[in-house]
Amino acid sequence: MDHRFADIVKIDELRELMVRFDNSPDLPFFIRDVDGDILTASGWTGFIHFHADHNNNGNNCFRRRTSMISPTGAKREIFEHRLDNGLISFEIPIIAEGSLFATAISGQFLLDDGDKVVPGKNADLHCGQGCDTGSDNIVPLFSKDELWKKIDIFCIFADMLICSGLQGVKLKNYESSFSAYEEELAANREELLSLEKMKSELISTFSHELKTPLSIIKGYNELLYDGCLGSLDQSQTNALETSLFNIEKLERMIDSLLYIGMEYSTGHYYNELPLNILEVIEAATMDVTRSLNAKNMNVQTNIPEKVSIIRGDSKKLFQALIHLLDNAIKFSPSGSTITISVTESDDRLILSVQDRGIGIVEERLSCIFDSFYQADGSLTRKYPGIGLGLSICQSIIEQHEGRLHVESKVNEGSTFHIDLPIKERFSGCMSS
Repeated sequence: MDHRFADIVKIDELRELMVRFDNSPDLPFFIRDVDGDILTASGWTGFIHFHADHNNNGNNCFRRRTSMISPTGAKREIFEHRLDNGLISFEIPIIAEGSLFATAISGQFLLDDGDKVVPGKNADLHCGQGCDTGSDNIVPLFSKDELWKKIDIFCIFADMLICSGLQGVKLKNYESSFSAYEEELAANREELLSLEKMKSELISTFSHELKTPLSIIKGYNELLYDGCLGSLDQSQTNALETSLFNIEKLERMIDSLLYIGMEYSTGHYYNELPLNILEVIEAATMDVTRSLNAKNMNVQTNIPEKVSIIRGDSKKLFQALIHLLDNAIKFSPSGSTITISVTESDDRLILSVQDRGIGIVEERLSCIFDSFYQADGSLTRKYPGIGLGLSICQSIIEQHEGRLHVESKVNEGSTFHIDLPIKERFSGCMSS
């Protein structure tokens, strides 16, 4: 054990216990720690003093180990000291968790074994040199059952004190450990936040640096494609079509990285204004035209003539819808159709994007909105991407107090539903 008895047990409480024992009247005791220091005593008499400090009667005293079964059924190992004149005392080891912490030593007494010994006749006991047995010192007389009961009660209270003390020490150790863990966790958290901020800043910096030259490349490609720099034959037109298609894919990838970087660093500003969701749908559909053409796909709309105004950031909602359309195009077979529909229910506007692609297995539905999640994580995966689109889409919709959820069946396709609150009524139509 790393702790001494005095570190574990409150001596004031122990002293109070001893006083209560002394007032019974009961056996006087003193308690000595493993270093031999006397911690406290009750009923300090010449008998205890003689027994503790003198060995003049050592030849007349024998010590034996004995066991007692208390009235409570507990077995205790104690040491009995008995003099030739009949005086008896006990050493009671105070043990907890297999370690000796202290020893309780009783005053001397007589055991009533039927010899009718009368308490108080100390002068005839012949205690030997150093034993102060004046007329004020009364030798207690106990029956065996009475003695065992008193010792057992003392041990119970002593056990309670030391167990309580040990629990207190353990609690302090736990508190110290928790405090150390808390400090370590706080330090780790600060380090992680710092690394996260650094990562976000790097992503934003690289993305900005990539976006500027990419915009220039796209601009010149569009000039060539539109014939502004001279006429083109069909093969050149097809080559530019492929080039612009991949530039737009790269643009969206960079935009996704910029969005994530900003989300982890400064956060996003949402310019919420009344908007017509039909205009967002039209703009997003036009933006993915090259991607649709590359796979010979088309978009079908199922939108009522009257739809409701919502409040939101049109640019952010445009970005969210682009991610859903890109996702639908990527996982759908060539020549298939994507359906965009709008319905209203209970002051909610639901915009749905349905594809007829490969679908999503049920156990992966809960993961698809995680950042950087890929349905196929292998290096040779069939479907390219960095796994940010659906995560960004969900973030944007939640910022609009909306919900994004998906229904999917393997080999039948998926339908993503954007559920947004309606702010006011509006009648509009989508241009053809």
